Amino acid sequence: MVYPAIEKLVEIAFQNAPHSEHNEHILVAKLRQNADFIPALSLCAKDEQGQIIGYVLLSKIMVGNQNELALAPIAVLPEYQGQGVGKALILHAHTVAKSLGFSYSILLGDPNYYQKLDYQNASKFGIVSPFDVPDEYFMAYPLYSPPKKIAGIVVYPPEFGGLIYLNFHNCKILGKSHRLFFFQHFKNFPKMKNNLSFFAILLHI
Repeated sequence: MVYPAIEKLVEIAFQNAPHSEHNEHILVAKLRQNADFIPALSLCAKDEQGQIIGYVLLSKIMVGNQNELALAPIAVLPEYQGQGVGKALILHAHTVAKSLGFSYSILLGDPNYYQKLDYQNASKFGIVSPFDVPDEYFMAYPLYSPPKKIAGIVVYPPEFGGLIYLNFHNCKILGKSHRLFFFQHFKNFPKMKNNLSFFAILLHI
C-alpha cells in the first residue's frame, strides 16, 4: 500500500519547516477519506530506485457553484528540494486536472515561486478568498486559454478546517512586515482559525 509511504514523505518534508504544525500528513490522510477524493489527482514522483520523493494533491473545492481544485499540499523530500521535482509534479497535475474537466487550480502560496508556474492573483479571474490575506498570495492557474468564466468565494472541504500553518522556509519574498501581518492576523481571529477552511502553502521546493 503506497498511502503510508506518501504520508511519511509529507511528514518528513515538513518536519523542519518553521511555522508548520507538522500535521500536513494527517491532512493528506483525512482528504483521502473524503467522498470527493480524486485518486488521479494524488500524484507521486519517484527516483530511479522507485522511492517516492515527491507528492502533490489537488482536492475538490467550490467556487460559487463550480467545482474546482485546491493545490495542497506539495511536498518533496529535503534532499531532492530545489531540483525541479515540485515543479514537475505541479505541471503534471495541471494536465491531469484539465483532462478531468476542471478549469482552475487554486492555492495560497509564495508568489515569488508560483508566478514562475504562471499562477496569478485569483481575484483577476473573479475568485474570492474566504479570508483576508494580501491579494498576491491567493493565486489561481487557469487550465484553459482563454480562461473560463468563474465568480465566487472559495469553499474548502471540512478537512482543511483548523489546519493553519505558515511555512516560510526559503520564501525570500516574505519580509518582516508580511510575517507580522500573518501572525497578528491569525492571533487576533481565533474564530477564523477554528471554522474557516484555510490552508497556507508557502513551500520550500
